Amino acid sequence: MIAQFERFELPIPVAVALDCSQGGKDAADDVDYALRYTPAGDAVDALDPDLIRDELRGYGAWDDEELADDEANRARLLWIAACDVSDELFHTLSDMGADGDDVTYLFGRN
Repeated sequence: MIAQFERFELPIPVAVALDCSQGGKDAADDVDYALRYTPAGDAVDALDPDLIRDELRGYGAWDDEELADDEANRARLLWIAACDVSDELFHTLSDMGADGDDVTYLFGRN
């Protein structure tokens, strides 16, 4: 699937989206793995660090000092992309009439 951002798009495999779309620090190990060993990580690596920084700045969640850390920015971007794709999948399956319990179980939502 494709995660849409204001300045670019990122291909995010469903497995990466499901693994990395946990809350904050709970996702850190999965995001680190995805950055190192998956095509999603390669796609993030291909982006200019300044472009990533500008995109993240638009979220207003990090100050300039935090945004100076390119490695952390790559992880932030992949985590946001995974969450976006996971949300899109959740809503698509729900809208298609998939069993609510199955969808909730798959996405770990209460």
